[in-house]
Amino acid sequence: MSPIIGDLVAEFSSYSSSTCKMLMTFPNLVVVIMSIVTGKLDSCMPRKQIGIIGCISVIIGSLGLFTFHTSLMIMYIFAGFIGIGVGMILPLAATLISVYFTEDQQGQVYGLQNSFASLGGVILNLLGGTLAGIAWYFDFLAPLIIIPGLIMIVMNVPNEKGIKADESKEKVKIPHIVYLYVVLSNFLQYYAY
Repeated sequence: MSPIIGDLVAEFSSYSSSTCKMLMTFPNLVVVIMSIVTGKLDSCMPRKQIGIIGCISVIIGSLGLFTFHTSLMIMYIFAGFIGIGVGMILPLAATLISVYFTEDQQGQVYGLQNSFASLGGVILNLLGGTLAGIAWYFDFLAPLIIIPGLIMIVMNVPNEKGIKADESKEKVKIPHIVYLYVVLSNFLQYYAY
């Protein structure tokens, strides 16, 4: 959404600038929450379904933002859908790599994943900026680039669940500092805009 932030603030001048800018960071907050939830879903729901639901959430969010671009509050709801989708897809991608690739292959595949994620960010900004040239709200159609990913998930991801926490060989406790870092990074990201 960064290419259209000026247009967004101008369009919704009755709201504060920070309320408009927060629309851009709101999905990131939802991503953090959904990433935690997705870890729990992996043990009770097939990974293919998680991926499909994640992609469909992004598509709903994108189309909803485009369709209801005249109401900032409704746009927050659809921005949340994008956050839900991304929050499901990101952990799933890491899980698929750790489950279906050997330790020797994982480093290379994680490197490829990071490279494509960075490239995707560049493409989304360029595509969003180009679409915003038509009208500012056309920028919201850029996330529809996920449709080929949805097709790949349907065709290639096995329909199996992960193991439950009590079935794993060892339990790993997440240090409390990690939660503090997540909260602080979200606040810093909000204030950066």
